[in-house]
Amino acid sequence: MSKTLTASQDDQLAALGKTTFADTVIETLAGIAAREVPGVYKLGKGVLGDAVARVSGTTDTSRGVSAEVGQKEVAVDLELIVEYGYNIHEVAAGVRRLIGRRINEMTNLVAKEVNIAVVDIHYETDEKAPSRRVE
Repeated sequence: MSKTLTASQDDQLAALGKTTFADTVIETLAGIAAREVPGVYKLGKGVLGDAVARVSGTTDTSRGVSAEVGQKEVAVDLELIVEYGYNIHEVAAGVRRLIGRRINEMTNLVAKEVNIAVVDIHYETDEKAPSRRVE
């Protein structure tokens, strides 16, 4: 668990040097946190990104996430696909809260904005794909 620094401790550490965070660090933190929220199926827009990940053999934890990092605050934009049956506003609120909390816990930065674009709904069906007419 992280320990919160007092203002005087923070000032003492600042005199020793500066810590900065790349946008990709915040994007990765936000992507991981968003996936922890029930109702989030996936981040990003789907098929093309899945194909690239399959071919390259990698999983991109920041896919569908962009961030802008300042000295004390961050702004995060993300695209997500929500599972059918979940209240979309509740999922989005949960994503905002958890991203803000994780970023603050791990970097001491404040998530000033977490903008969410819901780009699709994921729905599982029991129907089988149509059989081929010829074999």
